[in-house]
Amino acid sequence: MEKLIQDLKIGDRVEGIFIIHQKKVNFKKDGSKFLRLELGDRTGQITGVVWDDIDLALEIIGDEYFIKASGMVDEYNGRRQIVISSLSRIDPKEVNIQDLFPKSPTDWEELKRRFQELRAMVDNHWLKSLLAAIFDDPEIYEPFTILPAAISKHHNYLYGLLDHTIEVTQLLLQASSVFPNLDRDLLLTGGLVHDIGKVAEYRIERGFEFTELGNLFGHVVIGHNMVRDAITKIEGFPTQITTKLLHMVLSHHGREEWGSPRKPAFPEAYLLHAMDNLSSKIHAIDED
Repeated sequence: MEKLIQDLKIGDRVEGIFIIHQKKVNFKKDGSKFLRLELGDRTGQITGVVWDDIDLALEIIGDEYFIKASGMVDEYNGRRQIVISSLSRIDPKEVNIQDLFPKSPTDWEELKRRFQELRAMVDNHWLKSLLAAIFDDPEIYEPFTILPAAISKHHNYLYGLLDHTIEVTQLLLQASSVFPNLDRDLLLTGGLVHDIGKVAEYRIERGFEFTELGNLFGHVVIGHNMVRDAITKIEGFPTQITTKLLHMVLSHHGREEWGSPRKPAFPEAYLLHAMDNLSSKIHAIDED
C-alpha cells in the first residue's frame, strides 16, 4: 500500500505517484549537478533529490506534471526528503487527481446530493429552467463539482467550489425563513450560480491555477456572461428576473475593492454578498 507524504518516516522505502510542483537543477560543492523536485500528494509536499544521471531524469520528466518515483526517505537540515533511485512516466489518464490534491472533508457524492437537493427547492419555472440549462451541461457541471473555490484563502481544495456553493445557498435558505418577504427562489438561484464563472477561471495542472480567461476577466464577469448566455436561450425569460439575477452575480463581492463591479442594490443581492462573505471568512479563519 502506498504511503501518503504526511505518513513518511526517516528510513521508509517509497514507491508512488506524485505531482511535480517544481523542478530545479542545483549544483553540489564539487560543481556536479543534482536535481531537486518538489513532490506532492493530497496530504502535503516533500522534496525529492536525484543525485545521479540528471540528464536522464530530466528527459524522463520532460513537461510531465505527474511522475512515479521510488527511493528512500532521509533527513537533510532537519527536514524529510526522498532520495530518488528511479523515475518513470505515467499516463495522466491513469492518475486519480483525488489522490494528489487536498479535498473536501465531506464525501464528493454527499456534496453532489446536497447540491441537487437545494436545486430541487427552486419552484419558479423560469429559474428551474435556467438551473437546468447551466447544470445539466456536463461541460459545466463536472468541473463545477471538482474545482476549488479559490487558489488560496478559503475552500482551496478539490470539490471546494461545490462545498462553498452549498454553504452559501444553505445560509440563504435559512435567511429566507427569517425574511419571508424576500424572493426565496431568487435567493436560492443566486446562491447556486453566484460563483459559476470559476469553472472557467480555474484549472488543475501542477496545482490550482488561473486560466488565461480567469486572469483576464475574473469569475464575476465570466459568471455574469455565462448566466446571461443561458438566459438568452430560454424563450420568454422575464426581463425583471434577468436583471435581478445578473445584478446579484455582478455584486456578490460587495465592494469594488473586493472585485465587485457593482454594490448590492436590493435585499436579495445584499444577502447573497453577506452569506458569500460569511462562508469564505469562516473558512479562511479555520484554515489559518
